[in-house]
Amino acid sequence: MRLAVIAAFMCLLTLNVSAQENNNLELIANVPVPTDANDIWGYVDEDGIEYAIMGTLRATRIYSLEDPTNPAEIAVVPGARSIWRDIKSYKDHLYVTTDDFSANEGEIGDGLIIIDMSMAPDSITYTQWQPNIDIDGITGTLGECHNLYIDTTDGHCYLAGCQDIGSEGVIILDLTQDPKLPVVVGIENNRYAHDVFVLNDRMYTSDILAGFLTVYDISDKSNAVEIGRRSTTSFFTHNAWGSDDGNFIFTTDERPGGRVDAYDLSDPDDIVRLDDFRPIDRFANNAIPHNTHYYNGYLVTSWYTEGLVVMDAHRPDNLVKIASYDTYLDEATIPGGSWFFGLWGAYPYLPSGLMLGSDINTGLYVWKPVQETNGSMADGFVRASYLEGVVTDANNGEPISGVAVRIMSDDANDASTTGMGEYKTGQITEGTFMVEFTHPNYNDLIVEATLEAGEVTILDVELGSTPLTINTFMESTGEPLPWTRLAVENVSTGFKVNLLTRNDAQIVTSIKGGESYRVLAGKWGYKGKVSDTFVAGEPLTIDISLADGYQDDFFADLGWTVETSAETGAWQRGIPQDQSFGPNPTHLSQDIPNDIGDFCFATGLNAADAGANDIDDGATTLISRHMDFSGFDAAKISYHLFFANAGGQGSAPDDDVTVKLTNGLDAIDLIGLEESNFAWSDSLINIVTPSDIEFTDSMVLTVTAVDRGEGHISEAQFDAFSAELLLNTASEDLLPAEQFAVLPNPVKDVLQIQRPDGQRGTITYEVYSQDGRLVERKTSREQLLFVNTQNWAGSGIYSLQLTDDQGRKQIEKIVKL
Repeated sequence: MRLAVIAAFMCLLTLNVSAQENNNLELIANVPVPTDANDIWGYVDEDGIEYAIMGTLRATRIYSLEDPTNPAEIAVVPGARSIWRDIKSYKDHLYVTTDDFSANEGEIGDGLIIIDMSMAPDSITYTQWQPNIDIDGITGTLGECHNLYIDTTDGHCYLAGCQDIGSEGVIILDLTQDPKLPVVVGIENNRYAHDVFVLNDRMYTSDILAGFLTVYDISDKSNAVEIGRRSTTSFFTHNAWGSDDGNFIFTTDERPGGRVDAYDLSDPDDIVRLDDFRPIDRFANNAIPHNTHYYNGYLVTSWYTEGLVVMDAHRPDNLVKIASYDTYLDEATIPGGSWFFGLWGAYPYLPSGLMLGSDINTGLYVWKPVQETNGSMADGFVRASYLEGVVTDANNGEPISGVAVRIMSDDANDASTTGMGEYKTGQITEGTFMVEFTHPNYNDLIVEATLEAGEVTILDVELGSTPLTINTFMESTGEPLPWTRLAVENVSTGFKVNLLTRNDAQIVTSIKGGESYRVLAGKWGYKGKVSDTFVAGEPLTIDISLADGYQDDFFADLGWTVETSAETGAWQRGIPQDQSFGPNPTHLSQDIPNDIGDFCFATGLNAADAGANDIDDGATTLISRHMDFSGFDAAKISYHLFFANAGGQGSAPDDDVTVKLTNGLDAIDLIGLEESNFAWSDSLINIVTPSDIEFTDSMVLTVTAVDRGEGHISEAQFDAFSAELLLNTASEDLLPAEQFAVLPNPVKDVLQIQRPDGQRGTITYEVYSQDGRLVERKTSREQLLFVNTQNWAGSGIYSLQLTDDQGRKQIEKIVKL
């Protein structure tokens, strides 16, 4: 891909350590090349002779496979120096693009190289097609395109990521009139497309920089209409390939630790991820998938330093590895830590059943798929043997998430149960095996299962452990508090089980004997709480009471919603990965100290690098549930914010985070951030009274992060929200006449605070500026307090909060002259 620079050729490799075992692929031939290789394709002439066509640094090389054990190079088609070549075929022609990284040497790239194979192998000729293409009055010469796809059913070619032509989307060509003179019939000009796949008038673009797959209706080639999009697991969508029936599509994310994803295309407006896969026997988490192709229910994937990985994908919701061959055996000494070495591409479509591979460092590979049947080897792949089921709690029958499932065999396999307790796994080897189920809160379980190729074995199990009963109550009345969200946390491991009390305000779960636990509790309209730590032994009962109020530290989903107009970077609840841009962080994994749990809301989670899933071209708004402020005299609203705004293409960062409080009709601004702080803020405190906005039972807080300027990195995080509702008369026996007297107001120099007659005990006053910062705080037993306002931060409006020793509060707005 354009963003990665592949290191120089490494011809001779010393066997050191293998990323994965070679299985079910027999090596037929390996032909080194004198320079780095890139992509590969296959071709069959009219006499049935098969060919391998491989891109290299300065040429497209054509090999006859008439004797597949001894591939013969029969043509070398020269081109611009480039580490990126892509090749496809239509009838008796080959089409080659280059994405040129040496334009500073005066080259503009090859445009579209068209190779005539009609007289092969005796005579092979080629031409270059480099037209001027106009988009909205701006003309660019076709020089460098990253990729292409040809729909052989109707003879249309799709060029992706052509530099300096519009937004570098997809150019659609008609090849049917003259294969050497394509005709431009359509242009998709929305955004940079790294790769493209077409099936049944649907076009799928891998928008790598935006981090998602986009689906277009191209029944009218002159007017591609976007009908759906879906972000992929690492937000770096490199390539996509669909199943033959068009019902499913499979993608790669070209990131260290990236995955192959499987998606259901039933509804393009709601593309559903079914499964994602990476080989668990890989050498390291840095291994990177490159390109995947679908063939006869299998996914054939080039995985750089892992070599070739083949998965059974005929059940797309359970991808199982069934074959592999490692072409790069020196991961332990990766030069420069790049990991862009090894197998670039693979081609599985030759009629003979042979598979082709192109290794950047070691050249052309030819394999034959094989399988072991009754102790002997046979040609072709065998289907995976599947194991699926549900794991439930023996104490309450509820599904258990996070259970590790492992078939105890020599085949690499693993699985984990979902939130519904479901697991799906499998392996290539048939037979009877023991299956292990483990979970931090349950006793281990090992049971037997018999697996058969191509079949699904269902194995449902129950896990037992010490029962824990949790009851939740309202602190104010002692009444049961149903539908409270809980997290039972193993203190030693940090593992949490999320639960919801039932209508009777109770839930029974399981914990592992001898382990230490605590319970986190939260519900909208109440303050969160964490129980004392306890050790599991005999059956236990824990009672938790929640006080009235609004608090959300986001350890559980209490119902905030998100609206977004941005292409990427919407608010998400979770734990961010640390990111940085230059010396400054753009996401923080570190949580707010002393809040409940370790989650927050952040823009664009799960991206490893700054800018990979930040807010792009729009705004994203986080919206609270309704809050009832009616009848109260003041609200103390607090939260923490993180904001990073950097980069830009010719313009200074100009983004921000705004916070508003609305009653459904009117809205007021609370404290936000207009400039980066690159760290969690202190608690931002807002004192709001009905004089600022009418208090209703439908108050809502919104947090909006926006990306305005071209190319800016814009990221935000939000955590530790609370809204404390205050009455100036906190109890019926404290009359309004007995309130603290505060004067003069406005004040210039000294503010006086007079206790009510007969009032004793301590009094604490806190002064907050308009930006929510604590200006002054003092506790006293004096009857008359004198506050020197000259110590405050200039003239303006301040909030004074008074609290007596019984916790009764009074809020006053003070005008400082």
